Amino acid sequence: MDTIQKAKQNWTKIVRKYMQPHLGKSYYQIANSLIPYLISWVVAYYAYQYSVVLCLMVALVAQVFLLRIFIIMHDCGHGSFFKSKKKNDFWGFLCGVLSFSPYLQWSRAHKYHHKHSGNLDYRGIGDVDVLTVEEYEKLTPFKKLKYKLIRSPFVFITLGAFYVFIFQHRFTAKDGDFREKMGVYLTNLCILASGLIISYFFSFGFYIIYQLAVVVFSAMSGIFLFYVQHQYENVYWQRSDKWDHLEASLKGSSYFKLPKIFQWASGNIGFHHIHHLCSSIPNYNLEKAYKENPLFQEEAMELGLRDSIKCLFLHLYDMKERKMISFSEYRRRQRLNPTRI
Repeated sequence: MDTIQKAKQNWTKIVRKYMQPHLGKSYYQIANSLIPYLISWVVAYYAYQYSVVLCLMVALVAQVFLLRIFIIMHDCGHGSFFKSKKKNDFWGFLCGVLSFSPYLQWSRAHKYHHKHSGNLDYRGIGDVDVLTVEEYEKLTPFKKLKYKLIRSPFVFITLGAFYVFIFQHRFTAKDGDFREKMGVYLTNLCILASGLIISYFFSFGFYIIYQLAVVVFSAMSGIFLFYVQHQYENVYWQRSDKWDHLEASLKGSSYFKLPKIFQWASGNIGFHHIHHLCSSIPNYNLEKAYKENPLFQEEAMELGLRDSIKCLFLHLYDMKERKMISFSEYRRRQRLNPTRI
């Protein structure tokens, strides 16, 4: 039995040693994300006195820290950032308020995504809509147009970011429990209260411009990262009877190899295959897990920045060839052999 096959059989033992959160590292990550983000508000206000454009430029930089704050919320939702559930819930809620995300409600949907990622029979919650070629063929012209719009990079990265984080997150889910719904209401109340306080001491115009800009810029970055890590050409998709957690994690979630500065800005989320294999690993332990284990290196579906751009233009899953294809490739196949699709 080769080393990789043996590692696959013992992956639960491999990940166990990386699962313990470190209190100092967790608080250090909170400090180097939260403090610069709060300082950015002061810098942005002075920039706003000179021009709105300068204020927006500050928002472009500050969205990096808000993205890291969102990643902290994400880890808290998995219960991986602190040993204490109370600490996870406290910081998760606070980071959720700052990133305009209802902590409990978002976390539940995200856990569903983790549980069923790569499973064709469980789509539509906490993920991006993906249709197979056969499913797309059966749609009405109107629904085809709707799907094309949803899969358009401009729509899901820009309009999608605004819709989800500014609008959708303000409402409770129909199947949410009492705690989730109260969490949404309390998040909205805290956002409103902070908006009123900032508007009182600074100005309402500044608050609206800077708050919308920094949240939407950060959301755009987050959606892009999430999208390309599950939408590459040879991504893993299977029906329930053939679905396997290990394969879905290593083949259905990419290793997005980023330059160090981008890796830091995105909270190591590029090691997505390891995160999906074991969501109990704090983000600051993911790189170590990757470097120390050949399994995570050799089995990873590695993507670079150039590859990630190509991922934006893959739209349908071809069950026959087991890969994602673009709308243009779909149309090309139709022209060559209409009966094949």
